[in-house]
Amino acid sequence: MTYSEPTEAEQIACAFDQVHTGLQRLLALATRTADPAPHLAVLRVLWAPHGQGRRSVVQELADVLDTISVSLADTDDDRAERAADLLKVAHDVLEDSVGGDHVERAQQLLAELATTAGTAQAGQWEAVLESATFTPRLIARRGDETAAREAAEAWLREHCTDVTGLAWTPDPQMAVGEYDRWLTLTQTDPATGTVCSTDVVVRRRATQAGTGDHDFGDLVAGPGDLV
Repeated sequence: MTYSEPTEAEQIACAFDQVHTGLQRLLALATRTADPAPHLAVLRVLWAPHGQGRRSVVQELADVLDTISVSLADTDDDRAERAADLLKVAHDVLEDSVGGDHVERAQQLLAELATTAGTAQAGQWEAVLESATFTPRLIARRGDETAAREAAEAWLREHCTDVTGLAWTPDPQMAVGEYDRWLTLTQTDPATGTVCSTDVVVRRRATQAGTGDHDFGDLVAGPGDLV
């Protein structure tokens, strides 16, 4: 079996596919949630803050334009010279310190927001894995009941097999103190009709989490929490 080196065009096409896939992935991560943390991470990849010590996508793109413009300078043709000048302008726009300052400030604000977002606020809905056998695990926080229920069901389907017959049941006895709404997720066995608890609940906070309230910290639900 013989092996031939890929042509220059094939190498460029491959590189484009990799860049395109990466940028599409970043776009998806940045548009799926109101959580500031993913947005902050994407911005740091696309446009690293000053002094961070790593290359960003924008910086790498600026380098590509600069390299091409320098290479074109050796071409004895007015069109190449004009193209090089245009690329230099584009390079300078990408390197513009004003744009960088704006992005860095946005990152600072998102970093502050991400820090405070970890504290549950009044009116916020929590999807939680709650059991008498372990400390409650946070699945997600959402702004409304529907979104919290969807997040809880999606988490359960991701970590369990044969998830069918789900139903939400209000539990007013649990809706006391720091919570004013509480719903429990049950599952009905289609073969026997038996109703089982999933240990998943959604609940709405009546007050902001404070001293004495359980605010989860790093206790985020994972597959190992399911028995």
